Amino acid sequence: MRRTLSLSVTGWFFGLLFWAAASGGAETVDFSGYLFDERTDATFDVYAETRLLEVTFTYPATSDFRVKVLGESGKELGDFDLGAEGPVIQVKGGGRFTFVVYTESGGGTWTAFYER
Repeated sequence: MRRTLSLSVTGWFFGLLFWAAASGGAETVDFSGYLFDERTDATFDVYAETRLLEVTFTYPATSDFRVKVLGESGKELGDFDLGAEGPVIQVKGGGRFTFVVYTESGGGTWTAFYER
């Protein structure tokens, strides 16, 4: 199951739109890290335009990895169980989304990527 999160368009959107149109083809943006146990987490930001972005995660199958998504104001927009809900989180809207990767059990290397 995929859930889509949205933010309203902010003022700097049009500059990003111009940059995206001028830069041509898609570029893959990658993030990665290592979680030792339930006491650790990792955070990264994704700057979304109005189009849908799919952020895809990999993680150890023996671990229970989760991702919280926060909006620009820091408000929690969703808390995803990657094992139960799938490895893809969709975001849409203009602005910054903060992803917080954490584990309920286990640990290991995780990656996330999306095309922009």
